[in-house]
This record gives sequence, structure tokens and C-alpha cells, in this order.
Amino acid sequence: MNLSSLKVLNPIVSLDELKKYEDVIGDEDIDSLILKVDHISLGTKSINLLRKLYSDFLYIGGSVLEDVHRWPAEQKDTPIEFHKNMFSLELNDFFVVGVSPGSKNDQIDKFMNGEETTKIHHIAFLVRNFNLAIEMFKDQLDFRCLDCAKPNQGDIRQVFLIHENRNILVEIVWRSDVNSKNLIHKNIVTLSSSLEAYKNVS
Repeated sequence: MNLSSLKVLNPIVSLDELKKYEDVIGDEDIDSLILKVDHISLGTKSINLLRKLYSDFLYIGGSVLEDVHRWPAEQKDTPIEFHKNMFSLELNDFFVVGVSPGSKNDQIDKFMNGEETTKIHHIAFLVRNFNLAIEMFKDQLDFRCLDCAKPNQGDIRQVFLIHENRNILVEIVWRSDVNSKNLIHKNIVTLSSSLEAYKNVS
């Protein structure tokens, strides 16, 4: 899988970090299923670093989809460990989702582990066939599906898969409208829940 479209992120994101994904997902059969990178999610340690990351992407030509905000807007029905600060910007033919912790010891705070650098949380791939892509990532690339049984919402289907040996998280995305940049609240909660369940048993 050629991730050359993401090189525009350098030096904001280390090319070595991108290469880890490219090395694992370098399979021609997988290429035939992947339409493109849908989005990349980047983590920062704090809201201030998130705002700086947002400014950096504006400087290199990012187009705002959502500026820095607290997610979710209605917080009472979403577990506190899933809360976060986030933004999204379109950049070339993919979009960037930046996140920072919403509170101490939440999911993003644990992921950042006190590190000051911007870290890749996951890369999401837009695919032609959702179920077939999942099977190929599992069977050919040794990824583990975190919760393939959960239903997905509406015109977008999403699931996390992890490569445990390389500690790489990917998201498989299918959209009825391949040009859409929408992220659905219920799907974000489902993805977060699958990651939390995995970490609790691993």
C-alpha cells in the first residue's frame, strides 16, 4: 500500500511513523480493495498542543471541516473515558482528525502516555468491499478485528483492526458516498468501546 499521499504531513508527522504502516500493509491484493486513505487520526498530549497542530495544518493549506472543539457536545450519555478535544481538516484527498485528552487517564491520555510529540493514533482506509477488506487484513496481514460483530450506522461502516506484533491500529471504512467526510457519533462511540474492551483483556 503506497502512502505517498500522506507525505504532505512531514515534518508534522514523522515519515518513519508512516513507514511502519506502509511496511505492514504492502500487499498488492489489499491495494485492489483500498480506494484511498480516508483519514488519519493524530494524538497530542494537551489542548494547547492540539491547537498548535490545528494551526500547523491551516498553515500548509488544510481546509477546516470542524475546528477545535470538545467531543461529544452532549456528554452525559458517552463514557467519560471516551471524551476528547478534536478537530478535522481536509488536506488533499484525505482528512486529518486531531485529538487530545478530555481528562486525565482517559483513552487519549493513556495513548499519549505523556509524550510531547504528535503520534499517529490510526490510519483509516476507504475500501470497496467492507467485509472482504476485513477478511484480507485478518488473513493476509495478521490483523485482529476488535469488534466485527457490532452494527454500523447508516451510510458509513467502520471497524478497528490492530496488528499486535507491530502495535499498529487501522480503521476500515466503507461509505456509500466516497466523497463524504462525515464521522457519525454512534460509530465513534462503538470504535472507542471496541478499543477499550481490547485493552482491558490484553
